[in-house]
Amino acid sequence: MVLRGLLLLFIIALTVFSACSSPAPRPFPPPEGYSSWEQYYSEHEARKNTPTPDTSSNPSASPAPAPATITIPEPAPKAPTSSSNFQIIVRGTAGLKFSGSYMTVTWDGKTTSRTVDGTVPAEYSASGMIASVAFQKQVESGTLIVEIFKAGQLLNAADTSAAYGVVLVATQ
Repeated sequence: MVLRGLLLLFIIALTVFSACSSPAPRPFPPPEGYSSWEQYYSEHEARKNTPTPDTSSNPSASPAPAPATITIPEPAPKAPTSSSNFQIIVRGTAGLKFSGSYMTVTWDGKTTSRTVDGTVPAEYSASGMIASVAFQKQVESGTLIVEIFKAGQLLNAADTSAAYGVVLVATQ
């Protein structure tokens, strides 16, 4: 029971760390007239770093008027219309017993966790933007392989042959 609690804490920490260490994608398009957010930001940075004209050599010249500052508010993010559907495939040594949990995180940060006791082969379905799995072998021998798929494409996989080994695998 203590091991399951520690595994769940590790999954949560792994998910939070992964979410915080990479920049969050913008769920809405860039402002009109820009093909990407990078273009928008680079043009605005360039304007900030543009030097003002030097009028000290010609004192009669009047300084150019300061350009008007226009603040364009960013549109509020819209919720994605659907979450990703993940397939968690457990394979390896047939009949091998395992236990653990898998967790998903939705676009708005809500988490769903499910604890399982299973036997190889097994398959689980989950919906969310991120999926994280922690399964442990309940025996010394054999191999445990965990794969996470989305739309038939393998996103990530991990395995162990260690006695009572643990498999940790997650998506981004």
